Amino acid sequence: MLDALGGADEAGIPHGIFGIFADEFRALFDETFHRLAFVAAQLLADHVGNLIQPFHVPLGLFQVFFETGLQFLIRGSFGHFRQRFYQLVFGAVEVLQFVMKKVFNSVEFHTFLFALRLLGGRLLPRFFPPWETFAFLRLSSASGEYRQGDQVLPARQPIQWPSNHGRESHNETHLDVAHPSGPNGPPLLSKFMKALVFHHPGKVSVDNVPDPQLQHPQDIILRVTSTAICGSDLHIYNGFFPQVKDMIMGHEFMGIVEEIGGEVTAVRPGDRLVVPFPVACGACFFCTLGLPGHCENSNPEKYGPEGAMTDQKGGGLFGYTDLYGGYDGGQAQYVRVPYANFGPRKVLSDLADEQILFLTDIFPTGYTSIDWAALKGGETVAVFGCGPVGLMAMKCAWLKGAGRVIGVDILPYRLEAARRASRAETIDASQTDPVQAIRDLTEGRGADVCVDAVGMEADRNFLDKVSNVFHAQAGSIKALCTAISAVRRGGVVTVVGVYGMPYDHFPLGQIFDKGITMRFGQAPVQKYIDELIEVVQQKRVVLDDVITHRLPLEQAPHAYDIFCRKEDNCVKVVLKP
Repeated sequence: MLDALGGADEAGIPHGIFGIFADEFRALFDETFHRLAFVAAQLLADHVGNLIQPFHVPLGLFQVFFETGLQFLIRGSFGHFRQRFYQLVFGAVEVLQFVMKKVFNSVEFHTFLFALRLLGGRLLPRFFPPWETFAFLRLSSASGEYRQGDQVLPARQPIQWPSNHGRESHNETHLDVAHPSGPNGPPLLSKFMKALVFHHPGKVSVDNVPDPQLQHPQDIILRVTSTAICGSDLHIYNGFFPQVKDMIMGHEFMGIVEEIGGEVTAVRPGDRLVVPFPVACGACFFCTLGLPGHCENSNPEKYGPEGAMTDQKGGGLFGYTDLYGGYDGGQAQYVRVPYANFGPRKVLSDLADEQILFLTDIFPTGYTSIDWAALKGGETVAVFGCGPVGLMAMKCAWLKGAGRVIGVDILPYRLEAARRASRAETIDASQTDPVQAIRDLTEGRGADVCVDAVGMEADRNFLDKVSNVFHAQAGSIKALCTAISAVRRGGVVTVVGVYGMPYDHFPLGQIFDKGITMRFGQAPVQKYIDELIEVVQQKRVVLDDVITHRLPLEQAPHAYDIFCRKEDNCVKVVLKP
């Protein structure tokens, strides 16, 4: 409802007129409901357990039932309840807002739209399609300020919309709601773009959103020419990393510089760039150590030394939740890139986008997993997970001198991709014990190096789900535990698959007994990217042979669906804005 005010979420609540109050209220309400739901489930499970104990019924069955029921409640019927609840609360808020803001310009216009929403907002798109163009004005009920993106302007001053800066026309223009005729008479116009927006777990859509704007003298605006969906994006899509507010997704992207800030000297308008996924300043303690993922300046709200689940995280990441800076991602027509003197890299025009796009993440990530192992030549490397990062790790193992490369997965089409694109031997973990198979191939010792390129979204069986309910966990460390078992004594396990929380039954005693060296973390892309650009330019490696789907940005929701469900033999999706 009320698409005229900047679009509405799944609950029918507009993103525009309620502004900060709406965001904060929804965040508080959602978090409170989720916590109460899980506490209630635990109490109910204990009560049911006491009731059924005399009948010798397995409690695990009921635990799974409650887990499944909660998922349905939170993602299904809860959404319907929340829609009605929001409408009642925010209806009252807007009436109050009208009374308090009556002295401001164009409040009557807002009131008129509000009345239409209450009386028949669902009919607006049918009779007034152009109303979609009324824009993204955010009017804060708390402070009486207008917000243009992240810029705050005094309530009584007109919003000065940015000029087009020479950009090509890529979408419709949008009228300024606060001043429909402009402060001096003629209409004020602003550019909107298409972007893939995350709304809630399982729900993404291509929406009209405001163009990004320069916010700092070291920013640039990039016109995105190619972007990709990463397995890490699925962690947000599936709800393993919390994100309450809407957010533009994507951290693998490249494009052409359209605008630059006043302090940008490394690139110029028209330059073609690839952009590493960590947002890093290049000057802090960790950046100077070659650890851009731990930048002290790019995640000011959530940064800290602890590395906890929901606070004191590492440096900023593009399109990777408010925990990592809240930066909009690159699955869009345009994107703002901070710290442009340090992160982006120019690339030659004789290389197609698809030949170099993966320098942004999956190629450096695969390279990191092998470089950490410090191969000397001739080693056996086993890679768990034949998705995009796993395939790149196998390619990099050959680059660094491995004598044998083994890919482990449970899906035939991914195993075939490992054989075709990475020249690896393969083990189907759904048909045979991968640990024993690797030992059989290595005279009983195990692999010299094992790479976990799966992370917490490993395939889970019935007992895994039961265990997660008891331990309040999400996901699994099955892939990591298998890698620890499959590596030889004194070997190396590197972990580039993402884990977002602590887990019970971590095999610390086994690691100690076997004397294993382990490395974990995000890839320090800025550390390796110059070296890897040369590798690609010298054609020592091919990167685009992992692509299975090339789609326009408008089909991104479909792409997420098939990638998440592992349908249509989907290994890697490239989107064209």
